[in-house]
Amino acid sequence: MLQRDLEMLGEWSRVWQLRFNVDKCKVLQVGRAIESEPYVMQDENGISYPLQSVEEEKDHHLGVWIDSKLKFSNHVEHAVSKANQILELIRRSFTYLDIPLLKQLYTSMVRPYLEYGNVVWHPLFQKDIDMLESVQHRATRMINSLRKLPYEERLKLMDLPTLSYRRLRGDTIEAYKLVHGINSVNWSSLLP
Repeated sequence: MLQRDLEMLGEWSRVWQLRFNVDKCKVLQVGRAIESEPYVMQDENGISYPLQSVEEEKDHHLGVWIDSKLKFSNHVEHAVSKANQILELIRRSFTYLDIPLLKQLYTSMVRPYLEYGNVVWHPLFQKDIDMLESVQHRATRMINSLRKLPYEERLKLMDLPTLSYRRLRGDTIEAYKLVHGINSVNWSSLLP
């Protein structure tokens, strides 16, 4: 069925003279799918090209990395890497950091990378949860006077919750919206 849809898409492309870049079209099979014949797509000249099969790909609409097993560990790695880059940029750019300044920089520039779209990719594995929390660990140690304190104490002094708590809070808010009909999504058709 997918191959038939690709052929119809190719025909639509020729009729409307809107070309697809076959090199940018990929196949991501989700789940335990049995290996199938390679899918092909035709270019504007009618020449068939096999589509590249990938194990992970970034959904550019959601901004989330999706793998074939829907585990999202790769997405967590990408998010942590980007957050650590921004944290390092902050460290190099400021010679002095106090609690209010670091908190503002962290919450506005770093934490969004660790939380964006987590309704979709909410981490299930402890290694992913620990990897995300390690960024906040590192951020709270950037203030010299807090460096040697335990993590929980640093969070309390900076008035920051753990990232796990923020995800739980976000899930609770979404559940409240679902139960009270606040979302504009027709949840009854999605969750009968």
